[in-house]
Amino acid sequence: MLTLIAFAAAQAATLSNQTAEDAMRCGASAIVTGLASSESQLRLTSHFMYFVMQAAKADPGNKPFLLRVGELASSIDLSKVPTPEAASTLIADCDRTYPMARATATPRLPTDAFDRDVLCMGVLSLLRGAAEEIRQADPGADLEQRIDAVLGPIGSRLDDEALAKRGMADEDAFMAAMGDQLQASLTLGHPETVARACGVAGL
Repeated sequence: MLTLIAFAAAQAATLSNQTAEDAMRCGASAIVTGLASSESQLRLTSHFMYFVMQAAKADPGNKPFLLRVGELASSIDLSKVPTPEAASTLIADCDRTYPMARATATPRLPTDAFDRDVLCMGVLSLLRGAAEEIRQADPGADLEQRIDAVLGPIGSRLDDEALAKRGMADEDAFMAAMGDQLQASLTLGHPETVARACGVAGL
């Protein structure tokens, strides 16, 4: 199982290549720098998940993409994240290596309506966990409701008939298609910007 490399305070932090290890190091640095700058929980989660998806793409581990993403995300060891100083140095290199990881522009979604719905369902499902945590910390927060307002109609459109027309006979086939769309979204932006393009208000 992939684990993060511990950084010594005086160690130079650089990336060797676009490997799974590099992406997870970037994910750790995104957490550290995001917390230091009081970044919103949603944005911090979005940046972190982008790097985790890059790691899953680089090292799929012979597993479905979404399963691998979950595995890598849960493998992070917060006792081994970079020091703030090292993280600050590394995140600049991460931004150059993965220019869409923390981009702010709203991307263009796939032109095919079905592919667009599958992508949006995948991205919004990734972010919904963060939305639930935000609501628990702040009962007045409405991000969860705003995500659900977009997810509801998408779920209605992606019914059994729609999936059958695309040759998806079971949940595994649909999850594989969602994984493909999420991988493709790595060229568009991180989950928060994609969610904005999907129609979630206020992002």
